[in-house]
Amino acid sequence: MPVVKVNEAKHRIAELLAEAAKGGEVVIEAEDGNVFKLVPSERPKKRGFVGSGKGRIWVSEDFDAPLEDFDEYMR
Repeated sequence: MPVVKVNEAKHRIAELLAEAAKGGEVVIEAEDGNVFKLVPSERPKKRGFVGSGKGRIWVSEDFDAPLEDFDEYMR
């Protein structure tokens, strides 16, 4: 795991990103002593869009009809 100073990382960012993309870890050390680790991340999952469930969902004709089981509570 290479340790790279911030100034050097600025000039080698493409190379360091390629290293991280291959699964490697790169450590970047700031001038104030803070240390950061550059690691690959998973891509966020794509969200659905309006209409993406078309044809997958159906609603019964009587979905809003009173339920027989609840007759006694409705009186």
